[in-house]
Amino acid sequence: VRVLTSTPRLPTVSLPDGVRRVLRVEESWDDDLRRSDARAANVRAALIDSHNIELLGQEIGEFEPDVVYLWNLMGLGAAALAIAVELSGVAWTAHLMDSLPLHIAGAIGAGRRDLAAQLSRRLVGTWIVCSNGLLDEIESGGATLRDVVEVVPNWIAGPRPELRADWYTGGRVLRCVYHGQLIEEKGIGILIDTFAQLRDEGRTDITIDIWGEGRDGPLMAARVLERDLSGVFRFRGVAPQEVLLPELGSYDVMVFPTYLREPFGFAPLEAAARGCVPLVSAGCGITEWL
Repeated sequence: VRVLTSTPRLPTVSLPDGVRRVLRVEESWDDDLRRSDARAANVRAALIDSHNIELLGQEIGEFEPDVVYLWNLMGLGAAALAIAVELSGVAWTAHLMDSLPLHIAGAIGAGRRDLAAQLSRRLVGTWIVCSNGLLDEIESGGATLRDVVEVVPNWIAGPRPELRADWYTGGRVLRCVYHGQLIEEKGIGILIDTFAQLRDEGRTDITIDIWGEGRDGPLMAARVLERDLSGVFRFRGVAPQEVLLPELGSYDVMVFPTYLREPFGFAPLEAAARGCVPLVSAGCGITEWL
C-alpha cells in the first residue's frame, strides 16, 4: 500500500513506510480567508489543483497500483483528482462519508446540479457510502453513482470493551455527555434549551459534560451562563481518543441532537460500545445501524 496524502498542519517527526505527505491542501472553509480569495480557494479545493494532479500522475506511474482508493478528497482539487484516476485506467473505489459530488459541484454556484450529474456520468467505478441517507441525499442533488454502490457502516477501532455492569435505574444524578464539534448544526443550542426546560420543571438531578471545540463554543458557553445552567453544563475541552473513549463508560446517556443530514455520526457508536445509551436525532445516518 502506498498512501498519498496532504502536508500536515504541524510538523511530523516520522512517517510510516509508504506514506507520502506531499499534496497541497486548500482549507477553503477557513473563516479567516479574505473574501477576494475565497472563490479561488474553493476552486482549488473542490475542482482542480494542478500541483496535486502532477504528483498523483507521478505516483500512479511509479507505483503502478492495482486499485486506487479515494478518500476525503475535498481540499485537494477533488474533481480533477477523481477524473485523473478514471483516465489512468486503474480500477478505483471511492469511499464517501459525506456528499462529495455535491460539495464539488457547490464550488461553482449556479449550475451545480448539472455539474453533479456530469461528474457522476464521467466517474464509473465502485462507491462505498456510509448510510442510505447519504446515498439518497447525493442522488436527490442530481448525482447518480455508477457502477457499483455498497452501503457500509463506519466503525471504531480497538479492543472490544468489557460489558457495562452499572446501569442507571434512578436514585442518583443522570450523567449525560456530548462529544463532537461545538457548532450550531450539531444541536448544542437544542441541548441548552432542553436542559433549561428540565430545570424549570424541577429536574435538578441531571448533568451534562461537553467534550470538544468549535467555532460556536464561546457563544454556547455564554448561552449557558445566560440560562443559569453553569451548574449543569461542564465544558471539558478536547481530549485525545485514548483518554475520552474509556471515559464514555462512566456516563449514562450520549446526547446527539445533530442536524438530520448527518451522514453517519461516530460519537453515538463510540458511546454504545461502552454501554452509554445514545439519544440521537431520528433520521441521521447512525440510526440506520443502531
